[in-house]
Amino acid sequence: LGAARAERANGGFMRDALGSCRSVAEFVALLDSTNGGRDTHGNFGVIDSTGAAVMFEVSPDTFWTYDAEADPRGFVVRTNFACHDTAGTGIDGLPGDERFVRAQNYVGDLAAGDTLSCANLLGRLARDFSNWASRPIDVPCHACGEPDSLYGYIETFFSICSHNTVCGGAIQGVAPPPAATEPAWLSTLWVQLGQPACTLASPYWPLGAAPAVADGDTTAPLCDLAATVRGVVFPSHQFPRLVDSFALRDDAGGGLWSHLLPAEAAILATTQERLSYWRQAPPSWETVLAFEDSLALAAYDVLLTAWRTAAPADPAAGTPPPAVSLAAIGPNPFNPRTTLEATLAREGRAQLEILDLRGRRVAVLVD
Repeated sequence: LGAARAERANGGFMRDALGSCRSVAEFVALLDSTNGGRDTHGNFGVIDSTGAAVMFEVSPDTFWTYDAEADPRGFVVRTNFACHDTAGTGIDGLPGDERFVRAQNYVGDLAAGDTLSCANLLGRLARDFSNWASRPIDVPCHACGEPDSLYGYIETFFSICSHNTVCGGAIQGVAPPPAATEPAWLSTLWVQLGQPACTLASPYWPLGAAPAVADGDTTAPLCDLAATVRGVVFPSHQFPRLVDSFALRDDAGGGLWSHLLPAEAAILATTQERLSYWRQAPPSWETVLAFEDSLALAAYDVLLTAWRTAAPADPAAGTPPPAVSLAAIGPNPFNPRTTLEATLAREGRAQLEILDLRGRRVAVLVD
């Protein structure tokens, strides 16, 4: 039983669902039949061709259902947060709470203003930086909302656009039967391959293989390039959660976003125009895949241009230097004196502390 449960952890369970379920009703049946026999701890969002859209919070033994149709707002929002404690560890004080509140407020504002769209979900929500109180942080920032933050750097621990977010996406569906007048294959999957702040979205349709630039056995060229760009935006190995806001957008209007955001907006607008035409005159699948290939390649070219603009002046330097670095201590071992040398990428407040092996502060050398 233990081995069977392990096979049905989050990823294995999703594999089973994708291979056997055609509708929300069949997914519910799968959940019912595996209660007590899986090792799931997570949120599963399910949509189907009937127009159903449901969020499930799933533990190993039970599940909770949140139907968008039953919600008076018409939508359900989850981040890495569950309203029920699926892991049995308690939910109070989790950082996901802040992301959940921020996402709820943001999507609610969009829905109230009739501006809930793929463009806003991809362009704003997926790249949303906020602080511990769910207040948005502008890009670029200077003090970044925290009194002791490094100049220009955002701590992403509480942001929707977190340092460990690996991609962004949105599905643009079609009207469900019987109102549908367009083929189901016009459902469009928008994907930001890579950390959303470091890449741009392109559309995909369920008609054939993905474009070569977005496909591969283990990874994809577009994703690899986004990972390289990420090294500019999150430059510190010592403090991996810090994003350099000036790498994204500087006070002169430059930075990576000066390339990425206009290009993404153009891809979105071009695609919506093409979809409107296709609804009137459905194209061949070859035409759709050729269009998909052209947009994915355009996204790659824009990202490459953005990277070359922001890359180190010396190509041999590889990734940019970290935002904060501490040189080797010398002499080491020492008695009674040694020298410590620290370097910041740009001017700002710094604090250098000595800690003992238990993490207790022994001395503050610089503040």
